[in-house]
Amino acid sequence: LFSSARDADWDSVVLDDRAGVEQALRYLQSLGHRRIAYCPPLGVQADHPRDRHYGDFMKRIGATPCVVDVVG
Repeated sequence: LFSSARDADWDSVVLDDRAGVEQALRYLQSLGHRRIAYCPPLGVQADHPRDRHYGDFMKRIGATPCVVDVVG
């Protein structure tokens, strides 16, 4: 999922984490939300691209990131 689809010899689905995070956070912001928490996915390596995109977005809008670890 994180490799380039252009190099593949087969059909594939590639996630655009940056665009997905941006769209979701912009939507919440449009509803007036300013304090938006993020729960990282369980069982995924640290420093996942979504983690970085969330942090980048929150900094761009001048908000403090709030990461909430959920224990399963």
